[in-house]
Amino acid sequence: MLALNGICCGEMHKGQLRIDANISLAVDGSSDLGVRTEVKNLNSLKSVYSAINYEIARQYEVLNEGGEVLNETRAADHKGHTVAMREKEIETDYRFMPEPNLPPVHIDPELIVTAIGAINRRPSYVRYIEEYEFDPDAALRIAKDERLSKFIDKVLSENSFDGRFLLDWLKELKRICHNCNIDYPPIREKFSSNFATILHLNHIGRITRLTAIDLIRNYVNDTRKDTPLQMIEHENLWQINEIDRIKVIVDTVFDGHQELVAKAKAQPGKLKPLNRLRNAVIDASAKRIDVQRATDAVIERLRQNSEK
Repeated sequence: MLALNGICCGEMHKGQLRIDANISLAVDGSSDLGVRTEVKNLNSLKSVYSAINYEIARQYEVLNEGGEVLNETRAADHKGHTVAMREKEIETDYRFMPEPNLPPVHIDPELIVTAIGAINRRPSYVRYIEEYEFDPDAALRIAKDERLSKFIDKVLSENSFDGRFLLDWLKELKRICHNCNIDYPPIREKFSSNFATILHLNHIGRITRLTAIDLIRNYVNDTRKDTPLQMIEHENLWQINEIDRIKVIVDTVFDGHQELVAKAKAQPGKLKPLNRLRNAVIDASAKRIDVQRATDAVIERLRQNSEK
């Protein structure tokens, strides 16, 4: 919650946050708590867990033997074992020592009301998991990366994608940025909007994945100023879905690659000649035929040739 609202980064192992745990035991059935001890400066959730459990067991043993738990401050070692530091009844607790350089702070009640209303109580990783079905590990990782989470929020504000689809494309975007020596993700104006449009068109089957990758690369390199729709329309990059049109392209490829076709027919089940024919079909269509559709069309054409 502190990190979510920009109060601190909250990374305990870096000393950005410490926890003081207060422990006291009560007799079963009684609402009166026993004497409290305070374990100071715990720097991890594991140390909090270990110290509390140790202190519960220690106090139980003291009370069970007829002893008295002292109101004291204690420290914990790396195993969570606590040791006494000072008794609060004897020494003044430093929290109540006056400091002349720190005058009293008077907080306007309206400021408190405003602050309470401004608190974000729902971590972004919870939203990613609940609304977009992100993998929990990925959601946590993204939530910790302010640049990436802001980018994703902009993309999701344009179009709503399920987590698996978006995460797959984020990996592709990261690869493209790395190859182009561009910081990931790009934060230039309109990139998130263009990225969302490209993903949407791929998701609904209007452009192929390969076309989408080329378009994203153009925007990563900032080589195009027109919108994705304008670019697709101008260069006729719409996906070919009609079976008859795909068959015509496959027939043309087979006619121009007789030797490769013969190898594929002579080696049924071998992926290399099949993939080469598939790639030739994709190239002939200017990447406008989906990879799976191209594969299926080549397999069907080879089957038809074998039956002749």
